[in-house]
Amino acid sequence: MDSGVSAVAYKVKEAAAREIELAARPFDRFHPDATVWWLIPSGEWPAFKFGKLFFDTELPTMVPDADSIFCGFYIEKGLGAPLSAIRGYNPSWIMGPDWLWEEFVDSLRSIFPPLPDGTFVSIYASFFPPQEERGITDPVEGLLTKKQAFKGSWALFTVENGTKLRLYDKELNPANPEIEEHFRDAILPATEITDIAAPLLRFPQSDWMWIDLCIGQVASRDTRGEELWSQHLKSWLPWLRSA
Repeated sequence: MDSGVSAVAYKVKEAAAREIELAARPFDRFHPDATVWWLIPSGEWPAFKFGKLFFDTELPTMVPDADSIFCGFYIEKGLGAPLSAIRGYNPSWIMGPDWLWEEFVDSLRSIFPPLPDGTFVSIYASFFPPQEERGITDPVEGLLTKKQAFKGSWALFTVENGTKLRLYDKELNPANPEIEEHFRDAILPATEITDIAAPLLRFPQSDWMWIDLCIGQVASRDTRGEELWSQHLKSWLPWLRSA
């Protein structure tokens, strides 16, 4: 990824400023030109608990060329409260009542509006083994380390006719058979957006699972910020909340 991704994020931030103030952040501040960029409805950091807009080019099956960017809405499920007692699990990773995850995923059951054809829905699940760790001071760097230590499983769908899902690609890690089975039996067969709500909320070993849910479209990086905002991103405004 090059620095053009940050430029896209900032021009959308400017275009959205009439309606909402958003903070532009690279997920990995140590490698800002090789990471996803977020627009967050808060100055708080880390921003795991918020719904946010994302800009990414690191998904080659979806981003066909150097002039394209994958952008949309990004939300995360954090770890369960029991892990707060284990050394090495940063407090910012632990889900609380102020996390948007459950409300948003529950909305997929019925009230979620139709999505444009060509939208991608990406589900990435990381398992954090029960172990104590020392020396983790930066919560974002620590989260990346945790994710990389145990390869996640993921599924990628495309949206058709507003609410229909078609499996586009997948990769499952057999090192955790429970998670692999949950993907195979409950997530991969999904044919409607409503089908994924219950499986996302009922992951096995849920306290130890981190889930990234992305819903977005591929656009040209040369698209004007006003157009990206109005045509691709403004519809997520109700979920861009600071509290």
